[in-house]
Amino acid sequence: MVTHTMAGQPLRVPIWFRLFALVSLLWNLLGLLAFLGQMSLDSQAIAQMSQAERYMYDTTPVWLNWVLASALLSGLLGCLLLLLRRRQARGMLLLSLVAVLLQLGYVFGVQDAMAALGGEALPMPLLVLGWALLLVWVGYVAGERRWLH
Repeated sequence: MVTHTMAGQPLRVPIWFRLFALVSLLWNLLGLLAFLGQMSLDSQAIAQMSQAERYMYDTTPVWLNWVLASALLSGLLGCLLLLLRRRQARGMLLLSLVAVLLQLGYVFGVQDAMAALGGEALPMPLLVLGWALLLVWVGYVAGERRWLH
């Protein structure tokens, strides 16, 4: 479906927008696969964790896993909706960002991941947070420029 301008001309969506939405969809899919792998760890895999990793694993409440699943699923759906140029993408991406903030707030605020894992705990969460913020911003811009319908 092509969105039209006020003058009836087709509204062009830049290629970077479609590429960004596709890469973001793949990013969220990889995150979901990593989550499923983490949820299916057996006792042998858990026994091979470092003491710090084991602490983080053991002190993660079940509800936090649901928050992470919500972040991933709403992010995945939001990216799919961006690709389809649907305005509902904005709400899904905002929901994903809120879930990411809750999850990271707990991991760094309550579990104190920096103390447990050191500097290695920071790069991936910063990337995840940055990407979630970028997705919300792109969704906002796409809505303002009427790329979403």
